[in-house]
Formats: sequence, C-alpha cells, structure tokens
Amino acid sequence: MASCLPAEAHYGRLRHACDKAGSRLAFWLLDDPYEFDANIKAGAVADAIFVSDRWSSWHYIAPCPVVHLPMAASPEAHFRPVTRRGGPAVFFCGVSFDNRNRLLRDLKPLLETRHTVVLGGGWDTGALPFARNLRVGNETLPLYYNSSDLVLNVGRRLNLANRNIGLAPSTPGPRTFEAAMGGAAQAFFVEGLEIEDYYEAGKEVLLFDTVRDFAAIVERMADEPDFSLSVGRAAQARTQAEHTYAHRAATVLDVLALSGEAPRARVGEAVKALS
Repeated sequence: MASCLPAEAHYGRLRHACDKAGSRLAFWLLDDPYEFDANIKAGAVADAIFVSDRWSSWHYIAPCPVVHLPMAASPEAHFRPVTRRGGPAVFFCGVSFDNRNRLLRDLKPLLETRHTVVLGGGWDTGALPFARNLRVGNETLPLYYNSSDLVLNVGRRLNLANRNIGLAPSTPGPRTFEAAMGGAAQAFFVEGLEIEDYYEAGKEVLLFDTVRDFAAIVERMADEPDFSLSVGRAAQARTQAEHTYAHRAATVLDVLALSGEAPRARVGEAVKALS
C-alpha cells in the first residue's frame, strides 16, 4: 500500500466502505521503521496489519493482528536464467545514504582494483570514481543482478517518521529477494542475522561485516569462477520456493480467514502457528 505519511491519508471512508460491502480491511505497511510513527493511522481501522520489518512489527499496539510479512520477488519481473556472468565484478545500485557512502569509501581501495559499477543517485563521483548518478529502470536492474559476479547488498537509513521509539530495521529490503530471484550472488553487509531466516549463509548468500571479509569474498569469486553461479542458482531456487508474492498473498489470506473466525484476542496464537 501507499505511505500513511500524507496528511490526507485517512481511512475512515475506506473502513466504512468495507463494512458496507462485508469485506475485510488489511494493510501491508512497507516502509517501517522509517514511517513507523505515521502508521498508527492504519491500526485504528484495520482487520489485520502486515509489516515488512520484523522488529517494527513487535512495537505495534493495535486491536487487530499485527503480522510480520517481508517483501518478496516476482518471477515475471525479476527472474533471469543463471547461465553465465560477463558483467561487472562488483555491482551496487541504490541511493547514496550516509551508511552506504561510508561503507563504499571503506571498500574503495579494493573496489578500485576490480570492475566495479555503482549506480543510483547522490553519489560523490569524485571520491568514488566507479559510481555514476544514473537511475536504472526496473526492467534493466535484473540484468545487472544476473550478469554481475557479485552484487553488494547494503540497507538504507532514511527516517521520515521514526522519532517516538527510534527503531532500527531488521528485515532485509525487497532488493534482497529481487536480486536473488535474478540469480545474483549477493554480498550482504550484516547488521543483524535475520537474513539467515531467508537464505543460507555461505550457500545462498554471502555475509560480511569487515573489509577483510569482503575482500575474501571477492578473491574467491576471482579464483573460483563457478562459485558466483552456484550461489546465484541456490538463492534463486530458494526464492522461487519460499519468497514470491504468491507466498506472501497466501499468508495474508490465511491470517484474514483466521481473524474472521476467532476473537481478536485469540488470533495472535493462530498467527504464530502459521509462521
């Protein structure tokens, strides 16, 4: 759904329409924790709330079920066969948030020795000569994921309405699943280990939190050309099996069915049985 931040984002009429039609009203909030303070609007009218960030989901106070539901990937939009690479040795796409800029500056001495491509917006191309301020369309981005030996995965930091509690994100963002569906071998910068709930470390995703660890991944990619393909294929298979939007939609329907049959006080127990 769209952001709850705008002043005109009020849902009383939507609640009334659902009641009149005998429909259930659910929200899937995709921008927590960055917009957590504004999302209280949804709790006042929803039959169920789905939150893409796990840590944020634990902080909701609402009279309806609140369920953690990470984002996912689309086979139609993101799948590409994993046959060969031939593109950049290291690829990253995203806006230059402070945390990303600091990490790439730390990695710069290594990245300059490889065919590195960084695309997005707000980059200091003088300090990071391998970066370009170029937006990449959704049709083109999976091709970069699929052709690169290694795709760098670094989360964002951009709080728009997150002052009351100051939550930190825990769940990997959508590009983690999209890149995996595209067959990418991802080097995931670790700020928490929830990533291992979705992908197996060392087989389906490669984890690092130091320059030394990242250098070891890059060296292995160079020494073992098939390693990138192996990781990419394993990540893609896991995504197809567990992390498509069809899987997420099934969870939504299950929760709504349960919330319609049981008192709200008991729904939380039923939801846990689904996870």
